[in-house]
Amino acid sequence: MPDTRTASDIERVLRDAGPAALGVLLRQGNRFADAEDAVQDALIIAVDSWPARGMPDRPVGWVVRVAQRRLIDRHHRDTARRRREALVISWSTVPIEPTVSEDDSLALLFRCCHAALKPSAAIPLALRAVGGLTTSEIADALLLLTDARCAARTAANGELVPLDRQDRRLWNRPMIAEGLRLLTSALAHHTMGEYQMQAAIAAVHNQATTYAATNWRQLRALYDLLAQRNDNPLVRLNRAVAVAHTDGPVAAMREVHALGTSLGSHHRYHATVGYLHEMADDHDAARHAYHRAALLATNEPERRYLRGKAES
Repeated sequence: MPDTRTASDIERVLRDAGPAALGVLLRQGNRFADAEDAVQDALIIAVDSWPARGMPDRPVGWVVRVAQRRLIDRHHRDTARRRREALVISWSTVPIEPTVSEDDSLALLFRCCHAALKPSAAIPLALRAVGGLTTSEIADALLLLTDARCAARTAANGELVPLDRQDRRLWNRPMIAEGLRLLTSALAHHTMGEYQMQAAIAAVHNQATTYAATNWRQLRALYDLLAQRNDNPLVRLNRAVAVAHTDGPVAAMREVHALGTSLGSHHRYHATVGYLHEMADDHDAARHAYHRAALLATNEPERRYLRGKAES
């Protein structure tokens, strides 16, 4: 259910939540630069998701959890990179000259997300500098394709309506057409980066006339590319849904179970498990997973929806 609070209300909450979350991460022993970077990432995600999904009941806790997952992801990436670098060094018989850091894009993103910048300014700046999109492309294409489905996301009583049950006649087709035009133009002039891939995924959903007509193989291919660029557990979780529709729920379940360690406390993990069990006609397991997801959900509309799934 879209949040009734304005963007300035959300910005005001985040302005307080950011420093508070940073303090929590520092008390946990994280390095200041890493913790600040993770918090900024969490704030970007909040600005993108809260207006549509609703502000969580505990904003600081939400930001802390997302930032902690970012720190874990970064630790895994850094560990893998150090192993690769050590292997290359072990092969070399000549002194290695200093090279440009592979993390230049991360440093650039950090600069774009400086605390002196408001989120409303930092997000377009980061997407433009790191994602390869112009400001107008960001505003008109990542937003048009998403906002075009807003009218179908909630029922008349305010309850959430999942993608497979949305009345697609309510989708704004002119907005979708314009978003597709701008996305096509952006891809013709820029590298296929992470944000372009996310926009392309939204475009595939928007082009399907029904949920059953969704091009799941194309979605899976896009998620494969996105996972190569950003091996985030949530990306892999979304990819598993596409796998379920191409290879079946059993194949997808194997991939989802591998994410339990990193996402076991996230409601979306258990909601996805429930969805896959439902696809496999294991309704008892589906109800159990939905119930667990409802307990972990961070806002009331999602909790009500998941409780309804658990009780159905």
